[in-house]
This record gives sequence, C-alpha cells and structure tokens, in this order.
Amino acid sequence: ARLLQFVTGTSKVPLEGFKALQGISGPQKFQIHKAYGAP
Repeated sequence: ARLLQFVTGTSKVPLEGFKALQGISGPQKFQIHKAYGAP
C-alpha cells in the first residue's frame, strides 16, 4: 500500500482498479509493474 501511495498519492485502489488510477496520474503508462520485478 505504501508503494501505491508513493506513486499515486493515495493508498486506496478504486473499484475500477489500476486503470482508474492511470487517469489520476495522467495518460502516461503505469510503471508500477517495474517495481514488482525489483528485488
């Protein structure tokens, strides 16, 4: 939740999921998938 809060400014995920969060940060692609690959 902290990573999500750092990236989007909120620790809560909308019912629409990450696609909805994408609208919050702008049309740019979400790069949170890179964080999952990091150790």
